Amino acid sequence: LVVTSPSKLLTPPGFFGARARPADVNTGTDDHKYVTPYALANVNKLIATNGYVERPDGLFEQWGQANSGNDGWSASYSFPTPFPTACLNIIAGSTETHIASTNGNDISARFISASQFQIGSDDTVRSCFWRALGY
Repeated sequence: LVVTSPSKLLTPPGFFGARARPADVNTGTDDHKYVTPYALANVNKLIATNGYVERPDGLFEQWGQANSGNDGWSASYSFPTPFPTACLNIIAGSTETHIASTNGNDISARFISASQFQIGSDDTVRSCFWRALGY
C-alpha cells in the first residue's frame, strides 16, 4: 500500500479490503479493514503537559504534572479526560532533583474514581509528574 495523502490510497493488484477510518480504529470492532498511518494518527488524544491518548485497543494512557499534599494527600485533581470504565493504576514521582527531606521523601499517588486522583508526600509539597492507565 502506498499512502500519498489521507484521501488517496494506492492499492497494489490483488489486495482486497476496505480502509479503516479513525473511528473504526477507535472502536476496534471490525477486523476486515486495513489500518493506515492516517487512521492511527487520528485517535482520540490531547498532546499537552496534562494529556491523554486512547489507544486503538481501548486502553487510555494519561499523564501530567501536579503538586503533592503537604505531609499527606493533596486535594483531588481531575484526569484530563475521565476513564470510560475505570482507572487501573497511577504512579507519581517528584520533578525535583536532590531535594532535602525531613521524613523520607516518598511520593505516591492514588486514584479516587475514574475521573479523579490524589498525590501524596510524607514531606512538604512537591511538584510531581504522574501517569495513569485505564479503560
